[in-house]
Amino acid sequence: MFENFSANSLGNSFIPHGFCINWTPELLSTYVLSDGLIFFSYFAISSGLIYFLRRRPRSELTPIMWLFAAFILACGMTHLSGLLTIWRPYYFIDALIKLLTAMISVTTVVYLWPQLPNLLKLPNPDELIRLNQQLSDEIEQRTAAQALLSVSEQRWKFALESGGDGVWDWDLETGKSAFIAALHGDTRIW
Repeated sequence: MFENFSANSLGNSFIPHGFCINWTPELLSTYVLSDGLIFFSYFAISSGLIYFLRRRPRSELTPIMWLFAAFILACGMTHLSGLLTIWRPYYFIDALIKLLTAMISVTTVVYLWPQLPNLLKLPNPDELIRLNQQLSDEIEQRTAAQALLSVSEQRWKFALESGGDGVWDWDLETGKSAFIAALHGDTRIW
């Protein structure tokens, strides 16, 4: 098979696809436009995935996303080679690109299926947004409660220090009680 590479790779013994479709303008333009747009789209999608992966390199999804990017790019290359074989009979190069695409596709499938249970355990982005909002609300409530508690403690200390009297305090954990006396701004526990 590979011994014919040099003779056939440059299309010396084959004719391009254009002859097969009799260079029919409508059919030719449909092939060219479709394969060109598919290649461009696949290239753009895989470029977007690679851009995303470079900006967020640490994720449980990273390996499968790299495989998806490679798979999508390889699929796009098959459309580019199909586009080229309309004018030039580079069928051996086309076959090598399809073989590479098949290998990447099978690798992606072999990796993906065992990973599905783990991938399904990852939180849904909508759920993460909801949980983040819930945590943000709880932080606001806690901050407000701490501010009220601080004001309440300041009022209690002010009342205790300025009143010259005392207050009984019970520690609920130990069950002990204490009399706190405020004498001229000096707080003493008895």
